[in-house]
Amino acid sequence: MLAPIIIFGELVLLLETLRIVLDAATWKISTLHDSDVAEAHDFRLALQFALDLGFRNTMMEGDSLTVVRALNNYVAGYSYIGLLIDDCGNIRSSFLIV
Repeated sequence: MLAPIIIFGELVLLLETLRIVLDAATWKISTLHDSDVAEAHDFRLALQFALDLGFRNTMMEGDSLTVVRALNNYVAGYSYIGLLIDDCGNIRSSFLIV
């Protein structure tokens, strides 16, 4: 089965084997206080975007090691970024493979 790649800084969906752009999206987000919050917010939007398009197998890539580690070693937190990571975890449960 073909799985899309979602680069969550740019939010571009690609077919993994054919490298054909399927869809793209952008959002304007103002007043984010640091780059890690922005990356977590982008990841959350990318997951929701892929879910809305009907994908169930995805591969996510990003350039924030802090956010990637937080998503892979999910621990609930009550900071703003912790709530975003928690929301990402809830959306991830809708996918077969992330």
